Amino acid sequence: MKQFVVVSLAVVCFGSVGLTQNQVADPLAAGAGRKALALQQQLVELNRDFAEGRRLINPRAILDLIEGFVIPTGRGPIGIDVEGSRNSNRYNCEAEYNKERKSAHFDFKKYDPTKSGWFSYQHLGQMANGCHVVETSHSGGGSGIFSALLILECAIEYEYGEDGKREGRLVIKRRGEYELGDRYQGEVTLDPKKNAIIISADGRNSDKPVRIQLDSK
Repeated sequence: MKQFVVVSLAVVCFGSVGLTQNQVADPLAAGAGRKALALQQQLVELNRDFAEGRRLINPRAILDLIEGFVIPTGRGPIGIDVEGSRNSNRYNCEAEYNKERKSAHFDFKKYDPTKSGWFSYQHLGQMANGCHVVETSHSGGGSGIFSALLILECAIEYEYGEDGKREGRLVIKRRGEYELGDRYQGEVTLDPKKNAIIISADGRNSDKPVRIQLDSK
């Protein structure tokens, strides 16, 4: 009989679970009319494809959400603007995308010749509570390849414009992270209906499988 280490995470996610394409996905969506409806439709597509339009989410933006990477001694950003991740200088990079596998990869040297290493992610799926699970791997150029699971939420947020009115925008929020370790060789499987993540033992980073139970309350 297998023994599991059970980890429970309290995560509140909303996303588009249980919503049809014509329903409002977030009460904070700004205003009414065509712009708000278009934003709601974009959220449905983002939750379905983990992509904005035809392109998957920029991997350099996802890298910002890895704890300890941007700020080595502590936590960094907890959210990214979806449109900004595509059009801003901050996340400019030449990335390779595989839409069938829902994965993306980029080499650090392609945006900064002084850096070595790479980063990649693969979208594993969406849970019943609306959270997305993304497996990430990165290397700083040495022998280590560090993997982690990011738990993310896609949502509509807002900010105030110069006229004082709220303007809606799509964001991806960090809701949790689980370190898989260096050169993890196991397998991660999801049980979406039960909001559970099962991480197999690989003999290097762990001797027992781990079950992460997300709490949607």
